[in-house]
Amino acid sequence: MRYLLQLVMITGATTACSSETKSQEIKPKQRIQVIMDNQSQFEVEKIFIHGIADQYAETENLLPTPLAIGQQWQTEVEQQEWYVTVMRKANIGATLLAYTTAWPWDPRRYPRLIYFDEQFRAAGVDVSNNDERENEVE
Repeated sequence: MRYLLQLVMITGATTACSSETKSQEIKPKQRIQVIMDNQSQFEVEKIFIHGIADQYAETENLLPTPLAIGQQWQTEVEQQEWYVTVMRKANIGATLLAYTTAWPWDPRRYPRLIYFDEQFRAAGVDVSNNDERENEVE
């Protein structure tokens, strides 16, 4: 009888843990529409969105084609903070240079990310808003 009671308690604990895991897995991740805006003097070859600052190489390039000067590109990302890395050439035939945001970008607050030659600006859809925060590359 004593062994039977212990077995039931262990099974109950395992069931409780597995049901918590299942409820977390079922919950879909929320996504948000964002705008990437190339206001630099260079064509952007690649864009990476990643959770850890220096790990863009482990992620996939999101651009289907290079982003021309002055061009915008829309995509969807999960609603969390991200680092963004863009890669561009300094001139024709040069190797690619990578520029990463100095701190995470929050697309829930600022759904538009503007890239200049060596810096980023996170902004709301209306860039005339005075409540803008800049993310500059060090």
